[in-house]
Amino acid sequence: MTVKSFRQKTNTSKAPTDEATAELEYWASVGDSKPLYGADVDASLLHKDSESFNLRNLGTILDLEEKTILGVTTPYLYFGTWLSTFPWHVEDKNLYSINFLHQGEAKFWYGVSAGFGKRFEQVVSKLLPDQHENCAAFLRHKSTVIAPEILEARGIPVVRACQRQGEFVITFSGGYHSGFNFGPNITEAINFASRAWIPRGIRAHE
Repeated sequence: MTVKSFRQKTNTSKAPTDEATAELEYWASVGDSKPLYGADVDASLLHKDSESFNLRNLGTILDLEEKTILGVTTPYLYFGTWLSTFPWHVEDKNLYSINFLHQGEAKFWYGVSAGFGKRFEQVVSKLLPDQHENCAAFLRHKSTVIAPEILEARGIPVVRACQRQGEFVITFSGGYHSGFNFGPNITEAINFASRAWIPRGIRAHE
């Protein structure tokens, strides 16, 4: 599907301007709405030779990887719509990620720090025992949507962030995150690593 046809198939509705109201409307719609989300598009809107800013050349140790891994060592584009969702997950191999909102409506994020990662997994496994029984690593399937209030009631702190056009969001190694879009937007994301990530990367590989 081309970007043009995607936009033709999606509505142009937007979230309420008030963030709290937008959150309430989003969670009220979960399970009923079926918004389209153009995710994991292998492309970039940044010039490949740009020196001032280029997601493909962040200068981290992940640049030493000679093999091309789509969405990990190369950026992905994401075309959002109102109510489109990215479920709870951590990045592949517990890498860091950087997300830039090129244009359009805001993207709303929820985050759980790596320090509460194990507790998060335990709580979610108890909340969704059937999924856990079928696959112990079911959170890697990126299909789990749980309201932050449910997690907070079980002792897991959840941070919130509203990313707007021209802004970056960085997720740290091992940090669970999820969220939704306030309307039509285009974001670009890629993974990266630091020396501090190496022990987490080794554990993720084991």
